[in-house]
This record gives sequence, structure tokens and C-alpha cells, in this order.
Amino acid sequence: MGGTISDGQKQGVDSMLILAALALLIVVLFIMCSSWLEPVLFLLAIGVAILLNAGTNIIFPSVSQLTNSVSAILQLALSMDYSIMLIDRYRYERQQTADKEAAMKQAISDGFASIASSSVTTIVGLLCLIFMSFTIGMDMGLVLAKGVFFSLVSILFVLPSLILLFDRAIEKTKKKTPRFKMDGIARFNYKFRYVIMVVFLAVFAVSFLLKGNAAVEFTAPSTNSDQDQIDEVF
Repeated sequence: MGGTISDGQKQGVDSMLILAALALLIVVLFIMCSSWLEPVLFLLAIGVAILLNAGTNIIFPSVSQLTNSVSAILQLALSMDYSIMLIDRYRYERQQTADKEAAMKQAISDGFASIASSSVTTIVGLLCLIFMSFTIGMDMGLVLAKGVFFSLVSILFVLPSLILLFDRAIEKTKKKTPRFKMDGIARFNYKFRYVIMVVFLAVFAVSFLLKGNAAVEFTAPSTNSDQDQIDEVF
């Protein structure tokens, strides 16, 4: 039928969206990082974690097409901040000592608590997906939680090695980064902090009361009895 979309077309659209998101992420990294080389090292380290996660999916009986399509880009997005946190800490320690290895040891030691706590929070949040009515939640939750764990391991072991190996190249490829002044927003938030809290609580309460009125359709109106079985269950 002319109005239907084939599985191949869906996969093509998914691939295009993933590539667009990846391209946007890379552009932002190159703009905001202090060195032209830093984004490359970030992508290499997280790329190792993505490969480890994809390879270890063999422990599951099966992995859905949706999970397989989005897990890599979601893993990249969820764990990129760990790389930034580590290299920022290393850059600070590098200003305190000329010994790059000592600076990296101190950076890992001081940054471990914040990086680990952030990753654990993300992992626990993803594991909550296993309680969804749809079994896709368990599939995606387990795969992504495992992916974030591998990202943590890669950031703590692979990325430090890459940074030390390319330390001179990072220094030679330094560049200016845009600086956004946030003083006005900070002053506004502090001055109206109580008003903002009341507004937030009011919006939260109204949203909670209205959420039950939102109609949910799992399939488009159709005479196909196989599709309508979804509505019968959910």
C-alpha cells in the first residue's frame, strides 16, 4: 500500500536521526571544548564503551531493533559528561604540577566521587524502565544501564590513558571557547527563588492532576485485529 512505511524505510529514518544527533553532538563538542583534539579523545573512549556494550548484548536472549538502534547514541549522550568532568579536573591539576601522571592520578582521585555518583544515578534511573508494562522497557533498561557502566569503566581507564598519551597534542591544539555570562540568570534565580519554587510546585500539582485525562493510543485506528489486540491488553 502506498500509505504504509516499510521496515527498511523505518530503519533508514532511524539511521538518519541517529546520524543527525551524532553530528550535532560533535559540532557542539568542537565549539565548546578547549582543544580541537579533546572531542576526538572523548569519542574514542566512549566508542570503546559502546563496542563493549554491543558485544556483551549476547548475554541476552534477544535485543529489540529499537534498542539496538538508539542504544549507541543514548549511551554517548548519557555518559559524555563523565569525560568532560575528568578532563576539567585534569586541566586544573595540570596547573598545579608539571608532572602529568601525578596530575591525572589526582584528577581521578578527586573526580571519582562525582563521576561515580552521577553514573550510579543514571544506571538506577535506567533500571526503572524494567518495570514498564511493555517488555521493551526491560530490554532497553538493561542494555542502557550496562552501557553506562561500561562508559564509566572506559572513562576511568581508557580516557586517562588517551589524555596522557596525547597531552602535548592537546596543548598544541588549544583554542578559544565561547564564554556565556550567567550572572543575570543567577541573580534572578536567587532573588525569586521562593516564587520559582511555588510556581514549580503549582505546575507539578496541576500536571499530576491532569495526566489521567490524556488519551493514549497504542495503534492508529484500524480494522486490523492483530493491531487492536494491543489495545485489549493495555
